[in-house]
Parts: sequence; C-alpha cells; structure tokens
Amino acid sequence: YTTGLTNLPYSSAGGALVTAKTGGYLDGSFYVQRPAGGSPDLGRQVNYSAVNDGTSWAGLDFITKEGAADYLQSILIDAEILYLFGTETVEAWQNNPTTGRPVRIPGAMAKYGSISRWGPLAMNGKVYLVGGDAQGGPVAYRIDNSTPTRISTHAEEEQWNAAGLGVNCISYSYMEEGHIFWVINFGAQAWAWDETSKKWSKRMCWSGSAFTPYLTYYHTYIPEWGSGKHITAGNLLNGNVYESSVNFYDDGGSDLGWRVAIPYRYNGGNYIYFGLMTLEMETGTVPSGAAPTITRDYSDDRGKNFIQPTTASIGVHDDTSLRVQWFPAGASRGRVWRLAGAGQYKVALIDLECDEGLGAT
Repeated sequence: YTTGLTNLPYSSAGGALVTAKTGGYLDGSFYVQRPAGGSPDLGRQVNYSAVNDGTSWAGLDFITKEGAADYLQSILIDAEILYLFGTETVEAWQNNPTTGRPVRIPGAMAKYGSISRWGPLAMNGKVYLVGGDAQGGPVAYRIDNSTPTRISTHAEEEQWNAAGLGVNCISYSYMEEGHIFWVINFGAQAWAWDETSKKWSKRMCWSGSAFTPYLTYYHTYIPEWGSGKHITAGNLLNGNVYESSVNFYDDGGSDLGWRVAIPYRYNGGNYIYFGLMTLEMETGTVPSGAAPTITRDYSDDRGKNFIQPTTASIGVHDDTSLRVQWFPAGASRGRVWRLAGAGQYKVALIDLECDEGLGAT
C-alpha cells in the first residue's frame, strides 16, 4: 500500500489476469489452483509463476494432482511443502532446487480428502483440515510429518454428522494468552480446537434468551496496530470488522452467554448422594450494578434433559471473597452437571467441588 495509490485496478504485465481458487508462495514462485468447469469438475491443475515475478506465468509451468483420480479442492503451502488437498486424497510436493520444478514427495500421500475448500490451514508448524473419504466424514485431522493424526473424537464427529456439517466449512486460527485455537465455522455450528489443552468447545452467539449460530468466519492478526490486534469478520455481520480480545466482555455491545457441562459422574450403577457444591471462580468482576448469577442444572438421563435450574450469586463489583455455593441436590446413579451465565463481565472458572456419598443400588 502506498499513500495516494488507492482503488487502482490490478493488472498483469504478462497478459490476461491469472484465474485462481486458492494459492500460496514457495521458493520465490507464486502457486495457484486453477479452476475448471465447475461442479463436479473442480480441476486438478496447479500453475506456478516465474521466480520473483508474480506477473509472469508460462503456459507449461504447472503440475497436476496425480496420486489419485479425485478432484482438487484446494492447495496450501507450509514449511516448504506444497499440499494438494483432493476430495478423497491428500498429496505433498516440494520444489526441486536443481530443476526449479515441484516434485511429489514419495510416500507423502493420505487416503482421505478435504471436504471443504476453505477448511485446511497451517498453525503452530502443522497443517489441519476437516477430512473425509469414501467411507465417511467429517473428521478433524492434524498432519504430523506427512502422517494424519485424528484429533476429533466420536463425540464431536457424531454431532457434526447428525447436523449434516462439513461441506463448505471455513476455518481460521489464532493464538491468545498462550493458547492456540483452530476455529471451524460450519455455518449452523462453530467448533474450536484448543491445541494447547487438547480440548474441543462449541462457539455460539447469545441472543439474550438463546444460543444462536456463531457469526465470526475470518481472522487476521495485525502486530503493527498498537501492541497487536486480532481482527475478525463474518458473513452475517453487516459488513462490520471487529477487534477481538479476551479482555472484552461484550459481543459488539451485547451480552455474552456461556455454558459448560461437567463430565458424566458415574458410580458403577450405584447411587451417588450429592451434598453441598462449591464453585471456585473469580467473583466481583461485574463493573457495576446488580450481582450477576450463575445457573446450575443437571441431567439424570445422560444429558438428554436438564432439570432443576438453580441460581447462585457471583457478587457485586469487587466482592472478591464471595463463596459461590449450591445446596444438596438429591441422588442419582449417573449425573451430568451444567453451569451457565450471561452478561458483560469477566468469567474465570477455577474448580468445582461437591460433597458426595456413595451408596448401593
């Protein structure tokens, strides 16, 4: 960008504009995935430019996905490796410094494909994608030294399959407070993988009374803006661009909603008697006004129905010594506890303790 040179049309000194779907940069050359006629033919060709000249493209400087006959979804370049993501397979290429042409890496091919053109990305020195093959999908993969590692579990995959998610998903990554996140927006749902803690979570917006689809699809980090800013946008955000931060406790001026379920508590089919429950958390974080509350409910039918919502105060501003507690809640052979809240204040959950007595059937 140069001051005063705005709104100029792009032009190519070498001739017509280069058409592309996805692209990258490797060893001085630009790479583009060439579009084909459209569905179902997505094409298999990747062209590359002259070295250090993105305006010069020779007609014979291209490679073709060749490991299998499936179509090419997208390409991605990371750590000097060119990945060709097909609809059913993935293959890896690298540049041959002697010839200046890319060549396939022997053995670097996986028998699964990418189910979305905009799903694959590189983060933390590895490549991630939402994949599938002729046997099914979607499955979340991380590529470790050309070897796919499945990072989603049957629980996430079952929810994705049941909701018909996967195709046309868009993903992005970011790092904040020591955690590296991969966010996959499927449209109806969005899921985030915390690579640091190895945990999945679902991301939603809060309407004031219910959770709604997550609107953030795109992200970039700009280190030159102040001390660095995370900039986000989405398909349904009315053209707005936002700064995102864990230090913001609102969603564009609206309340944030959250909910967390505790892993299933089970005693081999015997009764568990639940006594006093104490939530260790940071209290008194509301800036002003009335004290917010946290709602606790539970399910005794393995998470299908949640009952008995009960609230507990988390304190007015600066009430940092408050204890957040709930009274005894009966007995069950198996229970899932759940906590939820909404507002514009910091939420920092630390630990949950419950007095329990174990009994016979």
